[in-house]
Amino acid sequence: MKNIHGLIFLIGIFLLVSMILFYTIPLVCYQEIHRTIKKTITETQDSEKSAVYVKSNKKIYNSGDNMRLVIDLKNFTIKDVLKIQVFGIKTARGNFAFNKIREVEIKENPYKVIFDIKLPSCSKCAGITPGKYSIKVNILQKDEVVKNEVVDIKLL
Repeated sequence: MKNIHGLIFLIGIFLLVSMILFYTIPLVCYQEIHRTIKKTITETQDSEKSAVYVKSNKKIYNSGDNMRLVIDLKNFTIKDVLKIQVFGIKTARGNFAFNKIREVEIKENPYKVIFDIKLPSCSKCAGITPGKYSIKVNILQKDEVVKNEVVDIKLL
């Protein structure tokens, strides 16, 4: 009789533990999946609200001129650390004449960043001919491009 009571007790404990595990583990997994999806949706909505506007001080530049780019960052979170990459003017060898990266911390909204860039000289040796070029601006957060913008210029 004692063995039957002990066996029934062990079966009861086993069933209780099984119910707890089969209920708790899926619940914890569901909560973690829900938290991850909610975070992803929130980050996507935040990045969709943010905007980047880029203006150059001129549209037509002479060879070797200085170009000023004004980059307006709107609706980014205060204290976010972003990297701004500005690159452009592809040479005949396939390289970019400049590729600058600057790290900034958003201190206010909107936040303005100014890039002063010396444009290359047009020459056969440099592999740069006069013409239209695109200057690209990438906004990186945690080394992923979250926004980008392009400014077209003409180089004489």
